[in-house]
Amino acid sequence: MSIHDLPGWFDYADLYNEVVAKAANFDTVVEIGVGFGKSIAHMARGAINATKKLRVFGVDPFYDDWDSDKPTWGANHAPWARAQGGPFNAVVAAMREHAREELEYINLLRCRSTQAARMFDDGSLFFVFVDGSHHYEDVKADLEAWEPKIRKGGIFAGHDHTDSFQGVLRAVAERWTDGKTEQMGACWVRRAY
Repeated sequence: MSIHDLPGWFDYADLYNEVVAKAANFDTVVEIGVGFGKSIAHMARGAINATKKLRVFGVDPFYDDWDSDKPTWGANHAPWARAQGGPFNAVVAAMREHAREELEYINLLRCRSTQAARMFDDGSLFFVFVDGSHHYEDVKADLEAWEPKIRKGGIFAGHDHTDSFQGVLRAVAERWTDGKTEQMGACWVRRAY
């Protein structure tokens, strides 16, 4: 059993590996939109392997909204997650099976992203990764809430910066016009604040 057996999507290992390599001991990293834990488990595993003491936070309200008109969670894994008792139970069950050591390393905040942002001081975070709701209004709110939290030298990034997610493209394009936003696979990345 390994973290690769966790359900979900994860196509930005290079970015997470870079974050672990550049982070200092006791830096704080935040992933918004935990899903089923595959990517945050990768971050935790990288830190464990590098013997770095990172503070790893995952932020997700873990709402089962897949059948709503504005789904943000679940997709083809929703039936399995419901059989586990719901989104939160599903991520914990999956990680207990495939990523026990990593789960011990991760702090899960079960709340909306903008609520979680208030728990951190401005300029206190090395890395924030935005991969929660992909609806324009939600992404815009996430960018506004979390950008001030990035410390000097930190990295701010997000997922699904592709034509399939117009809300993400629009929010990122409107937020920054300075040409310093990089494309890394399906991610947008801003470095060295």
